[in-house]
Amino acid sequence: MRAPRPGSLETLLHLPAFILAALTMFWASTLAGLLGYVQFWRLRGRRNDTYAAVRFLADFHRVKAVHVGRGVLYRAGPVMYLANHRSWADFFLDLLFLEGRPCTLSRLGVLLLFPVTMLSGVALRSVILFHRGPIADKKRFNSWLDRKLQETSYQGLLVYPEGHRSTAGQSLPLKRGMLHYAYERKMPIQIVVSCNKDAVIAEKQLTARFGQTVGVSYSDLIDTSAFASFEGFLREVQAAWDRQWALTDTADLAGLPPLEQFR
Repeated sequence: MRAPRPGSLETLLHLPAFILAALTMFWASTLAGLLGYVQFWRLRGRRNDTYAAVRFLADFHRVKAVHVGRGVLYRAGPVMYLANHRSWADFFLDLLFLEGRPCTLSRLGVLLLFPVTMLSGVALRSVILFHRGPIADKKRFNSWLDRKLQETSYQGLLVYPEGHRSTAGQSLPLKRGMLHYAYERKMPIQIVVSCNKDAVIAEKQLTARFGQTVGVSYSDLIDTSAFASFEGFLREVQAAWDRQWALTDTADLAGLPPLEQFR
């Protein structure tokens, strides 16, 4: 979908919707509780309040999601999910596509944008915040991340390996840092690529739209332990990422089956 130019009449017409969407994301955890998505009165059994909050945001935007390809979400154990980074909509749509299974590795700057929602995620241990930039002591960082993952009950880690949000027509090169972590820990990888998320929210254009359809695809699981070298593993991940990107980016979403969570 063509994005309006910043400062254009079309942008001004979309601005009220964008402000409403931003405020809703800011107060998402609170609104989800007030509207009954977060069932805080349930004191027994396991709750996933993070999934409830992202479900609320998807319903608020009236998002429809369809399943691209034949891959299915890996649910059998701990895994690193690699997702493409498009817009603010990633923050709730990707967790919805992953059924709220993982905790999210998120840069500290997002806390400044959405402090209420992010602090709620930190309290629930569904978000791990880090300072983006050169890491002087990678071994110490990896040990710190190990501890964070041991403290959470979430089964997996959501990572954006491109490193930056991008709405370009092609993927950014994958960063090596977290792939090194997965390789050293022998953590399996699943690639989850989705399209049209920036039609839901495009913060660079100050637009938000309702009732949009997004597509999502899941790769086969990549067994990290099957590779004798990191470079071989990296080549396979990049090749699988490129295949998944091409499959999703070229998909005709019309007529595809709804994603299981949206049926």
